[in-house]
Amino acid sequence: ENVVVHAVASRDGAKAQKYAHSAGIPNAYEGYQKVLEDPEVDAVYIGLPSELHFIWAKKAITAGKHVLVEKPLTLNFYEARVLRDLIASQE
Repeated sequence: ENVVVHAVASRDGAKAQKYAHSAGIPNAYEGYQKVLEDPEVDAVYIGLPSELHFIWAKKAITAGKHVLVEKPLTLNFYEARVLRDLIASQE
């Protein structure tokens, strides 16, 4: 009830615009970093290929966003531990 999808992003700005328009999403960004820079975004969903989960989760956590990552969270224990420690350092 209190959730609003504020933005969608893609490497291809035209695809982001097309999807945003069809889904009634007010903002479309070319590039994922722009979502992290948007102060209106509180949380992000990371549904990228598995090998990109760690880097984008780390960037999102560093940007102060809540993060939901498609499984697997990371490709190995070390990466998962880095994310855990990063989150713990911000509490």
